[in-house]
Amino acid sequence: MDQVRLSLEKLLAEEIQAKKDEELVRSLQAQILNEEWEKREELEKLQEEQRKLLEMERKKSKSYLQRQREMEKKLESKLNFCILCCTKLND
Repeated sequence: MDQVRLSLEKLLAEEIQAKKDEELVRSLQAQILNEEWEKREELEKLQEEQRKLLEMERKKSKSYLQRQREMEKKLESKLNFCILCCTKLND
């Protein structure tokens, strides 16, 4: 009888330890999951910041190209005027 009782107590102790181990594993999994969510949120914020920076750079580039075209047109107009003046002088 004592042998059966000892055996049952041992099984009970093993079962209690197994439950504690399962609880610990679940706790660690929850912690890891939370950390992964935080990392994801951080990466999403970085991605949004990079998207905004890229959009700003595209706008700057577009504006720069537009100014450059305007300056080229002005220079072309001045050059044409100079050519016209020179042509009239030579006539």
